[in-house]
Amino acid sequence: MAHRKGVPAENCLTLASTVSSKMLAALTKYYCGRFVDTLTGFKWLANTSLKMVDEDPDLAHCLAYEEAIGYALTMTVPDKDGVSAAAVWCEMANFWRTTKGITMLQRLGQIRETIGYYATDNGYYICRDPKVMKSIFDDFRADGEYKDSLGSSKISSVRDVTLGYDSRAANKKSALPTTPNDQMITIFFANHAVVTLRGSGTEPKLKYYSEMRNLESTEKARRELAGVMKDVEDYFLQPAKYGLERH
Repeated sequence: MAHRKGVPAENCLTLASTVSSKMLAALTKYYCGRFVDTLTGFKWLANTSLKMVDEDPDLAHCLAYEEAIGYALTMTVPDKDGVSAAAVWCEMANFWRTTKGITMLQRLGQIRETIGYYATDNGYYICRDPKVMKSIFDDFRADGEYKDSLGSSKISSVRDVTLGYDSRAANKKSALPTTPNDQMITIFFANHAVVTLRGSGTEPKLKYYSEMRNLESTEKARRELAGVMKDVEDYFLQPAKYGLERH
């Protein structure tokens, strides 16, 4: 839609919180746009977008979203806005129907064929003691060595936002702001699964957000992700050891 308004693809800005699907990042990269990862919450998404567009007026805000929360397709209201999102969805549905003769579901199928099939598994465990929460994460940190596998699932890299560490970065520093008072680790697995675990700032919850991409089918992505999450449960969360209640 930005293209229809004359905005070059490279000037299209999309954003998603780091616990949200990586599908938007892949789609933005395919079309040569600019994607930015942020901490959770629309305050981070909106403020980041406003700051970037202010610094580079050629950039055009196209989409910001957070899983299970909502979307922001403009910065007229710098927050999630379901009304404008629904209106744009209807406009898109009409565009694809009248110009290409396809439905939105068919268009989604085309996108999947282009960038891959994504499966997610998100949820939480009840963890009532902050000290237990910290112990769970510290066990994985292994005094700064970090585990290189969880069961049979090999780990390629780790980002520890609590400590400001990212093994993928040349300087080993996380690009996301450090949150020393909140536990948050993202694990990047060798099979391309991505799992973020974090403590809720308002509830006694240890949340997990996981995703797998497969180039062949959603079913294969789901099966592969299920195996990874079994290892995450058994070797990271260890609910029996730490007394976690799954919900």
